[in-house]
Order: sequence, then structure tokens, then C-alpha cells
Amino acid sequence: MKKLKVLVADNQVVVRQQLLQELRKDNYIEVVGAVDNGKEAYEIFERENPNIVIFDLLLPIYDGYALLDKMNQYGVNGEQKLVMTTPLTNNLLVSEAFNQGVDYVLTKPYDVGSMSLKIRTLYDRMNKVENSDNMKKVRFNNIDRTYQKLDEMIARRLNEIGIPVRLKGYRYIITAVEEVLGNDGKLDAVTKVLYPDIARKHDSTAQRVEKAIRHAIEVAWIIDEENPTHKEFKYIMSTGKDRPTNSEFIAKITQDIRLKCYKQTLAC
Repeated sequence: MKKLKVLVADNQVVVRQQLLQELRKDNYIEVVGAVDNGKEAYEIFERENPNIVIFDLLLPIYDGYALLDKMNQYGVNGEQKLVMTTPLTNNLLVSEAFNQGVDYVLTKPYDVGSMSLKIRTLYDRMNKVENSDNMKKVRFNNIDRTYQKLDEMIARRLNEIGIPVRLKGYRYIITAVEEVLGNDGKLDAVTKVLYPDIARKHDSTAQRVEKAIRHAIEVAWIIDEENPTHKEFKYIMSTGKDRPTNSEFIAKITQDIRLKCYKQTLAC
């Protein structure tokens, strides 16, 4: 297997050193740079053409958005993946990152020990999706990029509904929808099949997955009771309930994403 070239940009010394140490343990990863500012990160990006760039939003000289803009102007090819890390969890901020071409947003603090596996999985999975014959291409900042990635589409829908990005349930729901898109039968066995499958992918337990998803839904309905998107769930909710159950919510989001894929001629 060809080594993945990874560039790391994080101004927190401890985080950067720990991440560098973990990535160097992986024989399939080559770290081509580990810097503390966006300017140096961009210079290495130009020189090394890395497969994956892991960069923090709060970088000095060029912050995360400025670095993104520079990389987009230079040209990000379809196989390069951009992973932004941030201690901030504002939905607008995350949405803007996706708009500017970020492939994955990772909330700090994160598990450094699992990063090598996470980025290899991310790289392989996204390239598999992007290489689909039906994947739609759009023009973005004068660069041909694959824009409507599956994770992004789900994340956008969750942002509209008001699920906070900082919650574990947010990430679990994304995985849940992906699982059901691949196998509708898992909705008929949420407790016995779907939750355990999600738990395995996130190194958790089925009970924690169920609780985290339920909590995420509750928070969204409590934070913004007047959110117009919540009305879309009325017809699927159990009688007398003020918010959808986990199964109802996952089923509705899956339906929404599948319809969106259909309209854009994507393979979902």
C-alpha cells in the first residue's frame, strides 16, 4: 500500500507532538510536515502535495479559513482530504468550513490515539464515494471539486435541524444514516443491529449510542422549539410525542438524504 502523505498544522505544542508521535507509528503514513502556523503549512502544501491536511482553525499568521482559501486557490485535487480541528462548535462555523471544501471537522479535544486509523478510513471511504460514476461534480472557487459528499449532506441536514456538532450523538447519527442507507433492514433491528454496529465504529457501547442519539434529538428540540424543520417530523412521530424517537429521526433523515441524492443523481 502506498503511504499517505499527511501534513499537520496545530499551534498547540502538546497536541501537535502527540499527534505527530501517533502518526509516525503507522507504517502506512508519512508525515511531510508538522507546523504551528498556517503560512508554513501552505508552503509545505505547495511543495509536498499531501494526501491529507490536518489543520486547526485557530492558527496564527494564516488562520484556518485563510489557509483553506490559499489551498483552494492553489488547487486541491479530488483525492486530497482536508480535516479541520477546532475547539469551537458553532453550527455556522462548521457549515462554512464545509462550504469552503473541508471534508471532515473534528472537535477538540479528540482521541489522538485513533487518528491514524480515522484518517486512513476517511481517505479510503471518501475516495471510494467520489470515484462513483454517478458522483456529481460542481464548480467551486474555480476548482472542480466533488462537493456533495455523503457525510457533508447528512451534516448539513443535522445543522438545519439544530443538532449541536459538539454532541457525540451528532457523529453517531451520521454513522447511523450511512448504515441505513447501505441496508434498510437495520431500521427494523435498531437495538440488536444498528446501535452495536455504530458502537463498534466509534469504540463505544450500544447503550451509550442510543442514549447519545436520544440526547442530541432532545437538545435540538429544546434549544429551538420554533425551528421550522421540526414540523417536517410531525407526520412520522408517535401519537402524543413532542419529539421523534431515535428510530423515527434516523428514518426521516435517511429518507431526506436519499431523496436529495436522487435529485442530484448521486449513488446513495
